[in-house]
Amino acid sequence: MSNLWVWRHDGSLQCGLGEEEPLAEAQAQLATIIGAHNIVKGEKRQAPVMVIALCGAPTGQANAFELTEEGYYLLFHGFPGPIGFRPWIEPPAAKSGGASLAATFARGDGAQDRELRIVGSFSGDPTLIRELYGRPCRVYNIGDAITLDLRRNRFNVGLEEGRIKDLWFG
Repeated sequence: MSNLWVWRHDGSLQCGLGEEEPLAEAQAQLATIIGAHNIVKGEKRQAPVMVIALCGAPTGQANAFELTEEGYYLLFHGFPGPIGFRPWIEPPAAKSGGASLAATFARGDGAQDRELRIVGSFSGDPTLIRELYGRPCRVYNIGDAITLDLRRNRFNVGLEEGRIKDLWFG
């Protein structure tokens, strides 16, 4: 198997909003999970998902990486989980001999429609608990003084009397 590509939205939003995650930063995080030797190359690409034109909506720009078979396996089967990365799957219209995208999804004949449902969050935030492994995390008691520095990748857990009261990114 060759050309095993994965991608993650880079955080950029339309109308100049949002903070773009640099390719090098995403590659460094990926390398800590699967090892730098398992990353063949990386590049900025347009993500293989539909994007609406709306200020504040995602641009569709993604950090994409070609991985070795071992790296691909480690990313999707290792303990940390895929840390927001998804398999790169070409849009169905490219494979359907020119059929419209809507017609292809209406047939429901491929993994691509399942992939779009999995994408769920346009912000690049995890959609599964196991995708939190390896991310920066801050745990605090409600009412404690905390810094107000915004780190979009950091997961915060607010506790009250030893129970989870609030979960958020930032």
